[in-house]
Amino acid sequence: MENPPNPAPNPTSVQEHFMHEKAEISERLQTFFRHHLPSYSQASPEQQNLIIQTTLDHMAVLIEQKGDKPFTRIFIDGALASVKINFTEIPIYFKGVRHTLRPAFRPFLIRHDRPTIMLLEQIIEELIDAQNNHLIDWMEKQQQRHKQLNEAVSQQQLESQLFTILAEKTPDAIAVTDSQGKITYANPSFHQSLVLESSAVGRNIKEFIKNTEEFDPIFEGIAKDGMWSGLIEFQRTIGDPFVGHLTVFAIVDDNGQLIAVPGILRDISKELSQEQEHSRLQQELIETQQMMLRELSTPIIPLTDSILVMPLIGRIDTSRAQQAMESLLEGVVQYAAEIVILDITGVPYIDADIADTLLRIARAVGLLGARMMLTGIRAEVAQTLVAFDLGLESIETQATLQSGIRQALQSLNDNTGNPFSLI
Repeated sequence: MENPPNPAPNPTSVQEHFMHEKAEISERLQTFFRHHLPSYSQASPEQQNLIIQTTLDHMAVLIEQKGDKPFTRIFIDGALASVKINFTEIPIYFKGVRHTLRPAFRPFLIRHDRPTIMLLEQIIEELIDAQNNHLIDWMEKQQQRHKQLNEAVSQQQLESQLFTILAEKTPDAIAVTDSQGKITYANPSFHQSLVLESSAVGRNIKEFIKNTEEFDPIFEGIAKDGMWSGLIEFQRTIGDPFVGHLTVFAIVDDNGQLIAVPGILRDISKELSQEQEHSRLQQELIETQQMMLRELSTPIIPLTDSILVMPLIGRIDTSRAQQAMESLLEGVVQYAAEIVILDITGVPYIDADIADTLLRIARAVGLLGARMMLTGIRAEVAQTLVAFDLGLESIETQATLQSGIRQALQSLNDNTGNPFSLI
């Protein structure tokens, strides 16, 4: 009678054998990793224990065959990354796991039938699939990274082309120096601004600054604030120096060390010249307006060939009183006047200084051979003049401008013997 075939082995038996051999499997894993995985050898004892224990846990899940998927990408990116096992070591890691399982189960396989062998072979194949899946994921990741790098390079190339076009075509001078001021790039406008026949690259920017003492504050400003902006006088190789508006920036490395200094220079000589011309014209306009205002504030009216009238309106300060005296004296000389009528009907207030100036005007007019008549004195002004007691009684006065004109004409008639009228 034939013996019945052995029943299919219970997967639990494989699990029991794994648990029985777990210590030996752990030791073999450690030996293999120490000899073949540099990252594992360089890891701390705690990290080594972590990777061995995690590997044993995933091997147990794989042997149980309950549908769970151990040794996934999460495991690779997590547990293995904790000890910094790189990509080239991943196949070696899986090889160690497979080669550790085979000898550990060899005695067990001898005592069991083919289904058990097939089960273990399936476990090995799943390990190989896990390794291959990781390689596929890695390749996809690398392809994605390669694509991103290509896009970044393309973007950088585009930005570089745009910068080149802008730098080469802009009318502003652009230059880049190293941390010592040595020029590493200069656009065409830079050469044109400084009238350079040969390349500026390799020369020091100090060569083109008229006052080299201005160079150090520039780099001090860059070191402190990351940029500097201001006016600098540059010396052309041919021709006069020019004032330029310079703006420079700092480019530093990851350690904060200065590696490059790009700068933008604009020749503002024409702008400064235009501003100076504008200021000159503005000053001339102001002076012209002031002269017109003086003439309006102290007008001289030649009433006849011998009579001048100056009506004053509004408040009079010391400056305006002095101006009135100068204008009046110039009028006396210009018109060879004999009588000067100073009308203050429109002046609301006179202080001691103004009264003294009126007295000096009368004396100065007398020295020029003419006589002055003060008209339009209001009651409150008269009281003020009397209170000051400045000796104004020597000045001829009339109540109104009309009476003053009449008196002046009468005086001329008496002197010439010929009746004179404005009509």
